Formats: sequence, structure tokens, C-alpha cells
Amino acid sequence: GQVQVFFRARLTDPAVFAGEESLEVALWRPQDIVWNELAFRTVHWALEHYLQHVESGQFPLDGRPVPA
Repeated sequence: GQVQVFFRARLTDPAVFAGEESLEVALWRPQDIVWNELAFRTVHWALEHYLQHVESGQFPLDGRPVPA
């Protein structure tokens, strides 16, 4: 099994670039996210969780089992 942890942080510089494990990176407004092009289901879940809670500023832990 896997455990993935996502962190929320503020960018100190909007210049982002791809590293060793990424082909490309970009900053997206929530309404412009191309959901069906996200590579991993866990990223979809993390973004969805963030967007559900961003207005309250409270981000409770969330665990989701991956179906077999």
C-alpha cells in the first residue's frame, strides 16, 4: 500500500519549474483545472478536499481507501 501526504503552502516566488520527476508544471485557477487530465486520483482527491474547505480555512484530515 501507499500513504501520500499533501502539504499546503504559500509560494514566495511564482516562478515554478519542472524537476526530475515532472515533465511540466503550471499554476491553475480552480475553475481552469482540467480534472480529467490529472495523472493521479490522489491529486484529484487532494485538490477537491482543498477546494471544499478553502473558504473556512479549516482543513481536516482526510483518508480515502483506494478500491482494489
